[in-house]
Amino acid sequence: MSYIVLARRLRPKTLDDVIGQPLVVQALTNALNNQTVHPVYLLTGTRGVGKTTIARIIAKSLNCENGPHPCLKCDSCTMIQQGSYPDMYEIDAASRTKVEDTREILDQVQYMPQIGRKKVYLIDEVHMLSQHSFNALLKTLEEPPAHVQFILATTEPEKIPKTILSRCLHFNLKSITASDIQAYLATVLTKDNIRFDDDALQQVAEAGDGSMRDALSILDQCLAISPTHLSNETTQSLLNTIAHTQLQEVIQAIANQDIAALEERCHAFEKNNIDFRDLLKQMANLLIQTSIHQLQGKTSPYTGLWSNEYLQVLYRMIMQGIQDLEYSPSVKLGALMCMVRMAVFKPSQESSTPQPKVTATPRPVKKNQEPATNLAPKPTSHNWTDIIAQMTLTPMLKNLAENATLESKTDQQWTLILNQSHKHLLSDTITKKLEHAINQTFNKTINLVIKLTEAPQQTPAAEKKAVKDTNDAQAKEKMQKDPILSSLLSELNVADDAVSITSHE
Repeated sequence: MSYIVLARRLRPKTLDDVIGQPLVVQALTNALNNQTVHPVYLLTGTRGVGKTTIARIIAKSLNCENGPHPCLKCDSCTMIQQGSYPDMYEIDAASRTKVEDTREILDQVQYMPQIGRKKVYLIDEVHMLSQHSFNALLKTLEEPPAHVQFILATTEPEKIPKTILSRCLHFNLKSITASDIQAYLATVLTKDNIRFDDDALQQVAEAGDGSMRDALSILDQCLAISPTHLSNETTQSLLNTIAHTQLQEVIQAIANQDIAALEERCHAFEKNNIDFRDLLKQMANLLIQTSIHQLQGKTSPYTGLWSNEYLQVLYRMIMQGIQDLEYSPSVKLGALMCMVRMAVFKPSQESSTPQPKVTATPRPVKKNQEPATNLAPKPTSHNWTDIIAQMTLTPMLKNLAENATLESKTDQQWTLILNQSHKHLLSDTITKKLEHAINQTFNKTINLVIKLTEAPQQTPAAEKKAVKDTNDAQAKEKMQKDPILSSLLSELNVADDAVSITSHE
């Protein structure tokens, strides 16, 4: 027995089986129940969303002996399902574009159906018809015989003349969401007793790119490799996708400015035939999600690595990097250069709060007194906020420092405490860089130790947030007391909470 591919075996047979098109299904169900079926339907949408499938379901509904919905048991339903129904005409407009072909079809429209109630004409890729063919079709679509049903399908409705569009009831089928595809594939695999990894199934669903047929074809390929288990390794190998852990390593290397690690990862990706354009797109998507999480105050493995403003700069770098791939010596080198640029580029290190410059008047050196040679600033005893202010730190190092507290310090060792919720900010490389910044700023040689804790802390970052919240509250209170501004907001019907307040110190 020949193997039937999943896309054919699982093709929906009734409207209830259609996935991801609730509005279209509801409209057609109502039309069939109320016997108000339009004589000409136009189904549009990208490939694999169900245009031809829905057209066949309409044909079965109109000719089912036990209607108004397909019973799947009568001769009409069975023959339409098998593609052998004499009153169902599936026409590929891409191969029959000439006006003579169209006239030959239309000459048969006037005759009654052979065995069913309706003759159904499904014209696929209808936008491929010539202008003369559209003109020949126009009159028939305007006044179709009662025993004829037309269903037009296309992926490019903008190429259809408006005179034709005005005579159709148009349904635009949407791309199916990855979550809907994933849920359906999980049901299919569970029913067939096939084990699957959730991440692997998600990769297949996303690779379908809105098309259920494409997703099922990809699933078929994966099961051909591993018939009993859909694993992450199988899908990554087949789709040349990047594991989440690998993507995390790239992001962390960029944050750590570790160029050697980036080069090593790109060599590994090249050996595994990874699509570097897709790699950059996945990185861009991750930066978008990170930015949204930070703006909403949520946490993720990457929140806190960069400021919200700098995330926008990095995203722009990736978008420019994707455009530059076309002009790079190779796609790999272009992607690597984009990631190196993200790693080495630094925002301005100047403090947002201007610091007054003080010029010290040199004192005369007394006799028998050696001139001072160590002019490095002295760190305040245990005020970690003041110590941070004296150092020049990258945004990444500053973020780590401000979310930690200084537990103790001696001439040999400083110990910081970091809450477990900010564990993602910590790495050996980052610790060494912060240690180097302390030694360089204060002209010392100390060992920096950072310990994790579950206990709540009053960190510099928490202090800054408290000050900002207080300033915002005061600014809001002043705004509410301002009679002119309050009157304006009232006239505009704007709630106080909807007004964004920016306080300036």
